[in-house]
Formats: sequence, C-alpha cells, structure tokens
Amino acid sequence: MHDQLRIRQAVDFLEQNLDQPISLDTLAEVGCYSKYHFHRLFQAYTGETLLKFHRRLRLERAAGKLLIANDPITEVAMAAGFDSPSAFNKAFKAQFGCTPSHFKETGPLGLERPTPLPEISPIRPEGFDPQVVERPEQQWLSCRGTGAYQTAAQEAFGKLMAICGQLGWLQQPPETLNFYGIPRDNPSITESDLIRYDACIEVLEPNKSLSQLATLRTRPKGRYLRFEHHGGVSSISKSYGYFYRYWLPDSGLQPGVEPGFEHYIDWQDPEHSPVAIYIPL
Repeated sequence: MHDQLRIRQAVDFLEQNLDQPISLDTLAEVGCYSKYHFHRLFQAYTGETLLKFHRRLRLERAAGKLLIANDPITEVAMAAGFDSPSAFNKAFKAQFGCTPSHFKETGPLGLERPTPLPEISPIRPEGFDPQVVERPEQQWLSCRGTGAYQTAAQEAFGKLMAICGQLGWLQQPPETLNFYGIPRDNPSITESDLIRYDACIEVLEPNKSLSQLATLRTRPKGRYLRFEHHGGVSSISKSYGYFYRYWLPDSGLQPGVEPGFEHYIDWQDPEHSPVAIYIPL
C-alpha cells in the first residue's frame, strides 16, 4: 500500500505538469525511489512505461482540445509538447489511427475502435439546466480506479469506502459527508481499459496521517458550470454527451483544461438520485 501511494504521488505530479518536460529523475525524486526501482514500479502501477504514459496523456488532452476548442492545430501541437505540426500529426495518427485535422472534423467517430460509440440523443435530458456557480477551495481525500468507466468508478469508491469505514467516518450522519468523483478521461477518446477515475471525500480537518492512507489533494476555488444528471450513474454518459455535443458549442463558453467532477448528492443511493456535474471554466 505504501509503495502504491508513493507511485500515485509521482503520477499526480506528472498529471498536474503535463505541459512541462518531465524526467525520470524528477519523478523518482517525487516518489522517493531510485531511478532503477521507480521505473519498474511505475510500469507495474500504470501498465505503461513512463514515456508512453506521458505521451498518451498529452495526446488525449490534445484530442480533447480539438473537440471543444477552436485553437489552430499548430497551437494544440505546441501545447502538447511537440516541436512541429508534422511530429504531432505522426504521433497523433499512431495513437488514434487518424490525423488531427480528420479528428477535428469528425470527432470520435473518426477513431479506429473495436466497438462503436453510443449515439448521443439531441433530446435535452431531464433536469438539464446548466448554471455558472462559484465553488470554494476544498480538501479531498481520493482513491483511484482504472478500467472501463463504471469499473474504474466502482474500484475507486470501493477503496475509498474501505478507508472511510476504517476511520469511522461512515458512522457520521450521511448528510455531513460529501462524496465526489473525478472522471479524468473522456471515454470517447481513451481506450476503455485505461480510463482513470478518482473517488473523493471532502476532508474538513486534514492532517498528514490521512496522506498515509490515500491521496490528499486541494480542489481550488473557481467558477464552474453546474448541471444535474437524472436517471442513475449507469446512464451519466447521456448528460455528458448532450452537454459537449449540443449545449456547449452554442453556449459561447470555453471550459477549462482541468477535468470536471461529479457530486453524489445522495451518496447512499446514487442510482436513484441526481448527480451534480461541475465543469471548470
């Protein structure tokens, strides 16, 4: 468990600094390992080498920008750490099976995938009413799951609930506990077995001992678009799909780079209660 937390610290550092050149020396230092051991532990934890993991995340974030932003492909390439559009085109095609320009034109439908993506209905989902809100800074304790969206979420919340039970938090009144989920990847871009999901709980009195159990992170204050999903977490992709395909392009708003998050309003029965979705601006 201790090794996993140290590797997770290094992974978090890499994810928070995707725009920066990252060396094996730097990440090994963050994880408090020698380079020799860190490289092997990193691959065991993520299933990928450091270089492949770093490049994939950069390319997937670039693909996300191509979907929702009007930035020229050259700017997207430079932001992803490529020295030239040709190098970006080559890496993008190797990762997704199509060029950036083709992807920008067709979206995820242009990707080479073993299974087709679900269709997105143009019908406005029940209770869908995005509002701009301000949120304060919060401290969250988080655990990660990896795999298909639902599998990753279940794994992450399984780990988190075990820790909450160990700490006695689940004995508190349910309304005093705030649970959140951070889907870090777009299922229409990232392969299903590589999707990352962080399950989180708000910590009102953080202390260093909690960081020995899971990742303690700060969620900064900021402006968000908030809308609710009704119909259970198993169908939450419908609200995300409608938001990005139909609502956002006509809104004139530009979402931030960081992933949004989900607030489980009734965490004891998420399948039969609304889930609030927050997209950073």
